[in-house]
Amino acid sequence: MIGDLDRSHGRELLRRLDRHCHTAHQPGVWIRCNDAISTEHVDIQSFRARHLRDPLVGEIGCALAHREVYKLIVDKSYTWTAIFEDDAEAPDTEALIAELETL
Repeated sequence: MIGDLDRSHGRELLRRLDRHCHTAHQPGVWIRCNDAISTEHVDIQSFRARHLRDPLVGEIGCALAHREVYKLIVDKSYTWTAIFEDDAEAPDTEALIAELETL
């Protein structure tokens, strides 16, 4: 599973992995700046207590995208899943597949 594929590295890795196993693409999650400070998306007080600052809009979007991936994994009852960010690179896809098969 690879997150938002705006970067070419992620698209290339997805193409190569797709030859060996089932792959999925999770689109990016886009939120408006005003929504980012909504308590619906994030517990700002808890974030401030832990990080001593407000969360960045990009951090909230990234966390929401990850949450969507986790929900998809649970909904589909996958036995196991490897998750790669959109900028992931794997120069040796065969070695990566071999390693994943040992899990």
